[in-house]
Amino acid sequence: MLLYHFFVPGQWLLGRFNRLDDTRRPLLWMLAIALLITGPALLLRAVHHEEGTVISLARGALEDGHWLTPTRYGVRFVERPVLLSWIVAALGALAGEITAPLTRLPHVAFLILGGVLVYDLVRSVGGKAAGLFGALCWFASPMVAQKAITAEPDVTTSVLLFSAFWLWWKSAAAGRLTLVRWIMIGALMGLAGLTKGPQPVGYVTIGLGLALLARRDWRQLPGFVLANAIAGVVVGAWYVAVARPDDLHGWAVHSRLFSLGGLRLVGDHLDFLISLIAEWLPGTILLGPAIVVAWRGAKEPDIELMRAALIYGLACSLVLLVWPGGVATRYAMPANPALAVMCGVMFARWRGPHTRVVVSALSIATLITAYVVVVSWIVMPLMPRLFNEAQVAGEATQAVRRTVQGPLYVLQSSAEHNMLAYVTAPIHELPSLDALAATQGAAVAVMTPQERAALAQRAPAQDWQERARVHTVGEELRVYERTR
Repeated sequence: MLLYHFFVPGQWLLGRFNRLDDTRRPLLWMLAIALLITGPALLLRAVHHEEGTVISLARGALEDGHWLTPTRYGVRFVERPVLLSWIVAALGALAGEITAPLTRLPHVAFLILGGVLVYDLVRSVGGKAAGLFGALCWFASPMVAQKAITAEPDVTTSVLLFSAFWLWWKSAAAGRLTLVRWIMIGALMGLAGLTKGPQPVGYVTIGLGLALLARRDWRQLPGFVLANAIAGVVVGAWYVAVARPDDLHGWAVHSRLFSLGGLRLVGDHLDFLISLIAEWLPGTILLGPAIVVAWRGAKEPDIELMRAALIYGLACSLVLLVWPGGVATRYAMPANPALAVMCGVMFARWRGPHTRVVVSALSIATLITAYVVVVSWIVMPLMPRLFNEAQVAGEATQAVRRTVQGPLYVLQSSAEHNMLAYVTAPIHELPSLDALAATQGAAVAVMTPQERAALAQRAPAQDWQERARVHTVGEELRVYERTR
């Protein structure tokens, strides 16, 4: 009975969605979905997750001139290239400052671009309603929806890689897969590599390579090799330009090349697989049937597209299942736009003969979207304190800065970069208490009480007076002023 009551409104929703085949402005519907998801949260949500790192690296470029070699408050940060921070720094140069909303603008632009690319591919083989359903599945995937306004490199990387897949498919379908197009594909792959390192580029290298083999399109192999060579040169040039002898170990650690070993490795990858089932929704519902349809289907345009998208999305994700180091579900985000294409094609094929399956996927996508909209438009405006902890802490620290001449020091062991996004320069991140003890003159420092006690033993001649207490995720920090 419960399933019946769930299915009836789902059928009504499917009927309304089918009418979108007759809409004259489908992209406005897609833009409306994107704006509903981002909504007031774009402005109300304080800096969170890894946004503080993105902002700090952008400030290092804009304020300190460290463009090629990323620097976070004086500390060299070369675990990967940081294209998103470079874009934010360029926007900050135009705007005169780097703020949280400005930092999120390129991220949201890439989020919307991902929806446009998914819609365009699906519409070409399944119609407008199917294209919009595919775009909805991109926005509503929990892996993407939870980062709808979070300016981290995952969405940017995913969309740049999918842009390469989109360009390949559109060119191949039109019979215009020329040398210039392959060069453009290589450039997109290179830009993706400059966003989060070379590992995610494997989604194109492995996925597109296997798709070409499945299509037995041997004529395009030279262009494919050229595109990968271009991407390798673009990304490799950055690593060569910034490299120091001791960087190799850090890059290996960042790439998760060291095995966790034993049961810990098995547990980590099992958790990854289970989490993917939830975070790939609503695609998870349609994935099994789609694989069967793609495997058994004839050489029809929509089946060919879905088959290529599945290979692109799943091949490298399977590699992550056997990666020697730990993995997180966000590493599989490049698969999401391809899964959204799969959802759109399956919507077009199954909304008639297999209504219940399509209604289930559509209902889940709608519920996820509704949840994000409620949080953005209702919860955040009514309960802002739940979402602005970093801003409150940063403003409290900045208030102390106004009364004290000198720099602000933070320690790598306790630095809260999201809070620092609201504090003006100069900010110096120090590697140890000994480095802080070696500084002189008027200054402000943010430390834990334990770090302050240890500093008193190392530098008893220095007097650090508490000026404020700030609450951040995980611990309470103190703002101290050096009085002598």
